[in-house]
Amino acid sequence: MGMSVAQVEMPDEVLAVLGTTKQQLSQKLKELAALKLFQEGKISSGKASELVGISRMEFIEVLAKNNIPFFRQTPDELAEDIAVAKEMMQK
Repeated sequence: MGMSVAQVEMPDEVLAVLGTTKQQLSQKLKELAALKLFQEGKISSGKASELVGISRMEFIEVLAKNNIPFFRQTPDELAEDIAVAKEMMQK
């Protein structure tokens, strides 16, 4: 898979204040981009985890830590799925 490079200019003072390295900041920015793209439904959790360089399970944990739901169902859709599942179990 081909890769593109995006650069972000940031004063060294910001890195110093954050107490982070360029590599750590780069990783955090990738994580934030993946979270946002996943949240908007533009990429899958598998693609997002690939972007960040972690396993899919680790990405799901990152979603939870950032209060981003893994499932994109509305409460009504979830209730309907539960009702269908209960009906199927009774058969």
